Amino acid sequence: MPSEQETEKYVRKAAIAGCTIMSEGNYMLCDWMFGGGCDKAIEKLFSSLPDSWKAAGKTDYWVVAQPIFDMMQKIWSDSHELVDQTWDETRKQLGMSSAASPASSYLDDWLTREGWMESAEITAGEFLELPEFLASSLKKKIALTPEKGPWAWHSSKWPEVCDSDCVNLFHKMLAYLYGKYRVERIADGVENTLKYITATLSNTEYSLDLGLIAKAVWVHGHALEAETPEQLTKTDVKGWGGRFHGEKDALNWFHAALTMPSTLGNQNLRLSKVFVLFKTEKSNPQYFSALIKHIHIYDGAHKIISLDNLSLSGDHDEHLDAQNCHFLYPFPSIKTGLGISIGVHFLSSNTSISFSSIGADFITAKN
Repeated sequence: MPSEQETEKYVRKAAIAGCTIMSEGNYMLCDWMFGGGCDKAIEKLFSSLPDSWKAAGKTDYWVVAQPIFDMMQKIWSDSHELVDQTWDETRKQLGMSSAASPASSYLDDWLTREGWMESAEITAGEFLELPEFLASSLKKKIALTPEKGPWAWHSSKWPEVCDSDCVNLFHKMLAYLYGKYRVERIADGVENTLKYITATLSNTEYSLDLGLIAKAVWVHGHALEAETPEQLTKTDVKGWGGRFHGEKDALNWFHAALTMPSTLGNQNLRLSKVFVLFKTEKSNPQYFSALIKHIHIYDGAHKIISLDNLSLSGDHDEHLDAQNCHFLYPFPSIKTGLGISIGVHFLSSNTSISFSSIGADFITAKN
């Protein structure tokens, strides 16, 4: 397993290479997020505005906003592409086999928890810091309205006919709002995702940034039940959890039920993470003799998520790390009861797996 320092070097190299390719494609992701080039990007966008913004004697503010809106959408999609490309390229450089990237899901989860879609507004007076604007009854204002989408906005008290200086002000204010309340959060999310990639590929224990969760539920490890107890050679229930010894070549399922409300206030709860804290034994110094192969998530009688083709093993029973934390995106709603089922393959005789706890995190969504 590569060291954390070695892995971080390859992660940074892959991210910079991905940024270079994207910047050459004029996507402006890396200029905006990492290169400090947002002012030039905005000037370029404004200078390329079509004359239609002043057509028919009225100002069409959507024409002014359209290039910024398009750039924001591109930054969003490029940020996800960048972290997934970084995952793939880092694995390649480290000599690892290809594997599905969890990076973009992690990025989505981080952004949602950090409240990146918060509402915000700004007046021309606040933006320019001019007292005469603040004292004016015609405060020119732009606001982000996340209930309509991450890039939705509305404006008020802007004149029906606006000259070039006025349109330039509108253009820069909208870009400022997007930059401060959206792009800076995306940049922070990308940075945290690169740390997550480093921790995952070096198998380094890390402190998971849980962010703003609405509800967290946990059940202790000794509450799990085996689906086929006759395939177990021994069961130990201790204060610290439950240890299950399985027959050779048996695939056994272990089930946990987590109690939770389906709503919190007037908001629905959506599942964003599940945690399975576990420990497996080694049959010899090199090989683990039990592997978690599947994690299935149930909403009552309905299976809603299948995490398959896993090969999880080792000591992951005390702290959150890249092996016992699983990110779910898009975030499903749970209406009739949360069940987590864990499929374990016992590779040798009388080997064991221990569970210390099972948990889940929820975020909220408006009804």
